[in-house]
This record gives sequence, C-alpha cells and structure tokens, in this order.
Amino acid sequence: MPPSPSWSVDLGSGALTTPVVSGNSGFTVGPSSVFSVNIKSGDLRWEFPVNIEGTGLTVPAVNEDLVFFGTEGQGIRALDRSNGKEVWENPLNSVIEGVKQGYSHPVIAGDTILVVENGNPNSISRDGESAVRDRLYALDSSTGKVKWTYDAGIAWGLEHAHAPPVGISDGTVYLAANDVHAIDLSSGEATWVSEAGSSSFKNNRILSPPIVTGNTVFLGGGYTGEVVALNKSDGSLRWKKAPADETETWSAPTVIRDQVFVGAIGGSGLDRDSAPVVALSASDGSTVWESTAALPSVYDPTVAPVGKGEGSGKLFFGNTALNQNTGKKLYTFDRDTSSPTVANGRIYTGGSNLSKLK
Repeated sequence: MPPSPSWSVDLGSGALTTPVVSGNSGFTVGPSSVFSVNIKSGDLRWEFPVNIEGTGLTVPAVNEDLVFFGTEGQGIRALDRSNGKEVWENPLNSVIEGVKQGYSHPVIAGDTILVVENGNPNSISRDGESAVRDRLYALDSSTGKVKWTYDAGIAWGLEHAHAPPVGISDGTVYLAANDVHAIDLSSGEATWVSEAGSSSFKNNRILSPPIVTGNTVFLGGGYTGEVVALNKSDGSLRWKKAPADETETWSAPTVIRDQVFVGAIGGSGLDRDSAPVVALSASDGSTVWESTAALPSVYDPTVAPVGKGEGSGKLFFGNTALNQNTGKKLYTFDRDTSSPTVANGRIYTGGSNLSKLK
C-alpha cells in the first residue's frame, strides 16, 4: 500500500519542483515563486515571487543561512532562508545580444556557489548553423561576487540546450557540456578535458550532472541514450553502454553503492507516457536488472538510503516506488508528483501540491 499524506498543501503556484529539505524547512519553486514551508506542519514560512517570462526558476540550493536559485534572463539570487528576503543578486551575463541565458541548478561547495550559464548569442554562427555556449561561474556565497569563470566552449547545431549542474569531488569541479571538464575549484583552471565517449554526446549534449563516486565520473541523460563512466583522475573511458536497444536516456543517472540507475524512453516513438528503468553495474556497465513497470519518463530517479522509515531502500521515479534490488514495482502514489526527496525516513514530493507522506 502506498503511504498516505500526513500533510499536503496547495501553494497556488502550479507545478512544484522536488523539494530540498534542510533542517525543519522544505524549499521548492513553482513557475514564478520560491517557497519555504515548515516540514513538520506544512505551514508556509515565506514566498518570494519573481517577475519572469521564460522557462522559470532553477531548483534551489540551500546552506545554513541562504537559499540560492537561478532565473532565466536574470541571473542568480540569494535569499535569507529564515525570512525569504533578498540578500544579493548577480545578473551575470543573463541577456546577451537580446537573448536570455539559462542557468543550471546552483551547487554549493563550501563558501562558493557554482552555476552554469547557457545560451545561444546571435553573433555566434557558422554557415547559418546555430550554437550554444556554456560558461561556469564560481561566486562567493556571501556576496555573490564572481571568483572566477570558465568557458566550456561552443556546441554547434543547437538552438537551445539544458545546462546541467556540476559535480564536485575532492576540490575538483566536473562540468558536462559537449566534452567533460575537470576544473580546480580554487583556481578555475582545467585539470583535464575529456572527449572519451563524447561521440555519444557531441552536438547532442549531456543532460545530467556528473555523478562522482569513488574513482569514477558517471554521465548520462543525453539524446543518444548512453551512460558513460570515466576515470576520475584523467577522464579516460571506463565503459559506456546504452540501457536498451534504440532508447534515449531521459533521466539523469543515480548511483548508490555499486549500481547505476537510469530511466530510459523509447527511441523513435518518444513515448513519454511510460519508460523502463535499468540498473547497471557501476564497475562495468553490465545490466543487473531491467524493470518493465510503466513509469513517468520525465522524472529523475531518487534512491532512498537504507535506514528507518517508509522511504528506506526504495527507488523512486515520480509517483512510482520500485524495489531497489529487483526493480519490482511496489506502489504508485495517487497524485501528480515530482520525484520525491527522502529525508529522515520521510518522503516529500512536489508536483501539483507539496506533500509529506507518512
């Protein structure tokens, strides 16, 4: 039986992102507002409205004092997490030659905020071919001032592309664009740039953030359907594999212990109403199991850590829970929901409402 809500609130904002849970607060964004709620009661703490036109806001990142988020065509903001008041705003290069730039989800690395700016300036052209440019910013978390920038180059043949957030491990930032870049966090200088496996992604983009586990960097979510594992030290290829024949990897991979979980979608038909889920061996990419459960394909997987509480040891795709070890479908929430957040043994979902499940 699926868990029932202990509370569910309609914030009057339309679709809500997967909530970020920190302390006794949950943070989520709708099409034009950032919200903070009390996760014990569901009561609204504050709302920060944003005047925007475009694709909307990024998922927030939260530290002990501030909430960070990006807005297409407006740059990056930081809010006081206790009251929702704006602390700083940095527009970066949010509009170039009249073209609004998009932003990845901010990532926190100590006192630094990392965000990827992405767009297609009109001046970049090659025989009429459109292009997208990626630039990584490192900002001081307390002031929003730029520490350094890193230009990841140009991807030809694209009019618009999603900018995935970066991965962080041991003082190195991993950025996925058309190539994969390893960048020193303190200096902003490249340690290596890898084209390993990039034939899978060239001019097709990597749509997921790099996931760094142990000595391996995992990537996926590109239009070609392959999951790629690179050596963390030098970017050389460990393995790459398509989860199934002629599929697209539509979700970002999630890695826990020795397995990589991805959701795939049918290739030529692009049937977004359902998708299989595949568990791969992290060591060599071999298939551990493949689920035939029909799943909403637009969601990224959430793997709940083993522990106490309803969410422990389960794999979630949107409103569907699977057995992490076998892929067997366990239950489906009877609601429109994002992939959940699992914190302290409780399940929190976005979607049409923000909810906490028993």
